[in-house]
Amino acid sequence: MDIGNSSQILENTVEVLWSDSLDSRKDRLVMLAVGQETAMIYWEWTKSRADFFRKGAFSPEITITVFDSQTRAAIAQFKRGWNELHFYFNPPRTPGLYYFAELTIASASNEPHSKLDSNVIFMPRGGLAAPHSGQAALS
Repeated sequence: MDIGNSSQILENTVEVLWSDSLDSRKDRLVMLAVGQETAMIYWEWTKSRADFFRKGAFSPEITITVFDSQTRAAIAQFKRGWNELHFYFNPPRTPGLYYFAELTIASASNEPHSKLDSNVIFMPRGGLAAPHSGQAALS
């Protein structure tokens, strides 16, 4: 069975998945560890929220701030287009930190409108985690 160019199929599938993120059942922000030192942040919008962006009710640029989960200190901030839907970054090279992200939507007049919080991840991925929020240490 000939399936043609598999890289083209993969690229089309990824594009479809990201475009489907513009018609999610809920707005959400997710953070994933995708390598030893790399994290990915992605977000999804409901159709109604995406329509607000398209109509200009919200600023076309969103702000994503990454925090150290234990100290709540901001460690990085990114400005992205509302419909970019994902990006990769490398958190600071301080081992054993937990991170989460916050996405801020602004109105067309640049007033903060609403926020989404992500899940918490541990970096580096696969590292030995220190106890966090009541977790027991590995023995």
